[in-house]
Amino acid sequence: MDDLELYRKLSELEMPVLSFGQIKALLEMNNAGAAVKLNFLVKKGILKRVIRGRYSLPETHPLCISSNIENPSYISLWAALEYHELTTQSPRIIDIMNTRRSETIVLDHDMGSFDLRFIKVKPGRMFGYKKEYLGNHSCFIADPERTVVDCLLYHNYVPLEEVMDAINGEMDVNTIVRYTNIIGKQSLKKRMGFILEKKGFEVEPEIFGHLTSTYTLLYPAGERRGKYNTRWHIIQNGVKS
Repeated sequence: MDDLELYRKLSELEMPVLSFGQIKALLEMNNAGAAVKLNFLVKKGILKRVIRGRYSLPETHPLCISSNIENPSYISLWAALEYHELTTQSPRIIDIMNTRRSETIVLDHDMGSFDLRFIKVKPGRMFGYKKEYLGNHSCFIADPERTVVDCLLYHNYVPLEEVMDAINGEMDVNTIVRYTNIIGKQSLKKRMGFILEKKGFEVEPEIFGHLTSTYTLLYPAGERRGKYNTRWHIIQNGVKS
């Protein structure tokens, strides 16, 4: 099988990420022969090495590659905000929620270099995402409501101002509340309720179930001082009165 025919066959598979075993089977070679051939294909630019033992075609979109390295996984935070046109920022970070891996690797792609940041989550939090297609390949990406919930939950990664700007009238507030309640974290419920109300949504504390009387910082990394909001038990630190 020549290189052109191999490329055609790999393209027909429409798989964003291919394992060593899958390519070896297609080549009909043993491990040693397939390893030599793969190294040659990578040097020639016919294939890109994503991580050890995983490959992709050069034209595969970075989001499709990123969300198909681990299964299950989905794209969220900055990359999802950008995908849904909820931010004007374009950071070279792709956050991948998954149940196994917690690390950051670099993806060198024709579109540039990206940091793939794998965030390990509990299996029960793998929801609120869907399959999308970019070209011939699929990717798994958080829907807009899950994106803003994740941004508020992983507050060290996305500034609060970005989250507040992203929440708009086109979002389903009931879905946001449902996702927040499934996660069940008190600080998330209080901050989300406060922010939704500030954005003009009609929400009552009761829709989040029982809220404790402990006060939560609006900006978790900020100082514990500011106006006390007794409705949501939020300390409005970092907010001008």
